[in-house]
Amino acid sequence: MNNHGKRRTAAVGVGALALASMMSACASANGTAGASDKDCGTDLKFGVLTAFTGELGEFGEVSQNSFKLAINDVNASGELPEGWKTSTVVSDEKTDIQVGLRAATDMMQKDKVSVILGPSSGPIVAMDSVATRYKVPIISQFAGTTNFDAVGGTYLFRTVASDASDGEAIAQYLTDEGKKDIVIVVQNDQSTITAGQKAEENFTKSGGKVVKTIKYNPGQASYQSVVQQATGAKADAVYLAGGQESATTILKEMRDAGVHGKDVIVSADLVVNDVITGVGKDWADGLTGVTAKADAKRPQAKALSAAYEKEYGEAPGIFAENAYDALTLAALAAVAGDSTCGESIAENLPKVSSSGKKVTSFKEGAAALKAGEDIDYDGASGPVDFDETGTVPGSYAVFQVADGKWTVDKFYKAEAIGKGK
Repeated sequence: MNNHGKRRTAAVGVGALALASMMSACASANGTAGASDKDCGTDLKFGVLTAFTGELGEFGEVSQNSFKLAINDVNASGELPEGWKTSTVVSDEKTDIQVGLRAATDMMQKDKVSVILGPSSGPIVAMDSVATRYKVPIISQFAGTTNFDAVGGTYLFRTVASDASDGEAIAQYLTDEGKKDIVIVVQNDQSTITAGQKAEENFTKSGGKVVKTIKYNPGQASYQSVVQQATGAKADAVYLAGGQESATTILKEMRDAGVHGKDVIVSADLVVNDVITGVGKDWADGLTGVTAKADAKRPQAKALSAAYEKEYGEAPGIFAENAYDALTLAALAAVAGDSTCGESIAENLPKVSSSGKKVTSFKEGAAALKAGEDIDYDGASGPVDFDETGTVPGSYAVFQVADGKWTVDKFYKAEAIGKGK
């Protein structure tokens, strides 16, 4: 598989919330011009706002590639309403709450986008008030934080399962492997903390024991104290949830301390090729990661994989399917409401993915909508039925490193994991 994983950012702190409030106030002062107007024109404008740099920088390219494939399919379908066109505005949220919030506000206020795609966990949660003010929906392909539950479902959506489901999948794997006790090492950020909490909660429910939980702050040159605490606990395994830069350093220091790669399970963000390169493929052999993943046997996933390889010369990374479905759903919602207005798109997102005729492409779905039928889009990532929090169920894969590559070792269907609630 290729790199690319999931959705980790710093917590939404007081400063970020203050910034969100300030920007919402500015929006009030300037009115709600743009894609929230009743007559929004014929330009279906997608704002691509994802992490191209920062702790999740490696993930931006694969998402952008999938967004491009999806918009190409929309344009080639011949099913857009007469006179409509599509366009995109792209910006880097840098895995940073303030940067993402400012960029989202610019996209809504200045660029007048119809919908925003791509933010990671911290930024999208902080964008709630601005999205509500401008009536522009935001869809993430990898924001798993459980904090999303409190704000999602009206203007915020995600085509990936909650971190709560991650915890279930990780606990299931640990139990399947006969692990009795573990150490949890988590970066002191919003989403990694919730991932660690849910892993602990579900593992203990299954009869396992968490010997020690260690939190660390990123940006350090060394994490020797963290490694010493983890190795000193003498558990069956270590679960590490962190950003790519900090976690790679920790893994190197674990390696130097005599820990074996096969005794470490990592969070989804670390199921990337750079981690293998950073620690060395020999030590990484047996390193395990659990992450949301589409069922590769699904026809829709196979079709996307073939198109991605043809266009980009490599297999799609994790969350390629989720990104593709995010844009496709937004386009179908626009057609369903016969409007490029964000408010209409937000209203119709759940409607095009919950009940009606099963469709598996934009072309098929848009044609059915034009014929007056209700539709249920079943995507490349799986069923994308939004619940009341704007979250979808998700299937999971267990990846292990073998011969310097991440390969699928086990697969858990969505119904086997549930929604983590």
